[in-house]
Amino acid sequence: MKAQAVFSLFLAALVAAGCGGSPGVTSGDSPSAPDLTGNWQIQPSVIPQTIPPNAVLLLGALGSSGNQVSGTFRFSNLGQPTICGVNQVVTLGGAIDANNKLTLSSPTLPNGTTIKVSLQISGGQPYSGTGTIEVDGAACAFAPTSALGVEIANASGSFTGALTPGALGTPVQGTPGTATLILTQSTSPGSDGQFAATGSLSYQFGSCSGNASFTGAISGVGIIVSTASVSQQTVSFIGLADNAVSKITSTAIFAPAPCSTDMTSTATYSGVLAR
Repeated sequence: MKAQAVFSLFLAALVAAGCGGSPGVTSGDSPSAPDLTGNWQIQPSVIPQTIPPNAVLLLGALGSSGNQVSGTFRFSNLGQPTICGVNQVVTLGGAIDANNKLTLSSPTLPNGTTIKVSLQISGGQPYSGTGTIEVDGAACAFAPTSALGVEIANASGSFTGALTPGALGTPVQGTPGTATLILTQSTSPGSDGQFAATGSLSYQFGSCSGNASFTGAISGVGIIVSTASVSQQTVSFIGLADNAVSKITSTAIFAPAPCSTDMTSTATYSGVLAR
């Protein structure tokens, strides 16, 4: 059940990621290259509503130095995960030109494929862009298709909102309540392009309350923290952010369920936590 919840949230993130805006320009006679350093998600513009979806996904970090751009991403071929891999760490390199067109490519991967991305960057930070993504090479090739790339702002901050019982877990019914999530996101990515995160989740469901500390990772719009233990209870948190990280669509999984004396029970609570 937990895996289904994670996948449902993850698929929603693929469909919901957005773009917008006009490029910012510094004072002077000519624009400077935008600094694209940060957390990015790159994917096809349209994700098929199938399980698994026939799509590719890049989650990771970009870094800029003038017009030169490089990145480290976890690459997944969601349509062929067994043959073509999931969360394969890849490097991309390229440049952004005077018209804010970003072109990136990877070296040839062990399975013989090469990833190519082209995005027309727009907006101010967090930046976004539309263009194409393709994977060349044998059985794992992915034909050129329209793509979008979204930079996600640093998620450090405090987020509060209501959480209601979900359909997964036992008991199915529970007491609605509130939660506060405090996050600190690293400003530098790890070797796989993910950003380390630490923080805590405090919650109140009727007479049941608690505070769970955790460590985890942020990659693209996804916020997944490691299971945290509170006395004899474990709490896992899964979240999806908008690109400005003004709110996080959240699911918290408790084992056992809050206030339950059944140590084998689980419960899920979902809601939107706002900064």
